[in-house]
Amino acid sequence: MEYSSRHEDRTYEALLAKMHEVSSLTPQSVGPFSPAYHQVIPYFKRAPWRMFAAGSFAITIMLYLLFGVAIVKLVTVLQYGF
Repeated sequence: MEYSSRHEDRTYEALLAKMHEVSSLTPQSVGPFSPAYHQVIPYFKRAPWRMFAAGSFAITIMLYLLFGVAIVKLVTVLQYGF
């Protein structure tokens, strides 16, 4: 009983030290893009699939406008390959 209590205390102390280490980190900074970064990131944290769905839809439309029917043929070939 004595050993497990000491072991748990060391584990707790190590966990506490890591928590203090993480909490002392400064917020993310991405240079001049920091304000935009801080505005966009909450949307990714709350509902990332909305952003991915909108982005993939926009990319699909853009590729279709650039390559036309050739993109449909390419996707068909890729589906058969995988």
